[in-house]
Amino acid sequence: MTTPNETRTVRPNFWLRAIEHRKHQLTRDYRATLGDTAREGVSDEDYATTMATLEKMARNLGWSEDQRDERPGFGRGHRHGFGDHRPGHFGGRPMRDQGLPTEKPEA
Repeated sequence: MTTPNETRTVRPNFWLRAIEHRKHQLTRDYRATLGDTAREGVSDEDYATTMATLEKMARNLGWSEDQRDERPGFGRGHRHGFGDHRPGHFGGRPMRDQGLPTEKPEA
């Protein structure tokens, strides 16, 4: 039995879990404000123009509406890093399978 004057030994796993929990909490807090921080000082009109320009550039490079949720390196498995770290791979799949155009543009 532990008396009030005795200190109880806490195992290292307790502290590791406490640290991990705090890291996740800080990450969630940071991510919740990231969008607002990035848009600080950017008007709605400028933001809309930028998004339209980026979408047009993606379409020029072969992106289509049916690929909206197929972002390389994000989605399932993203919590474990950026997927497969072997050369020639990105997001856990070979780069050639990312749905990007494989033809070289004519000069």
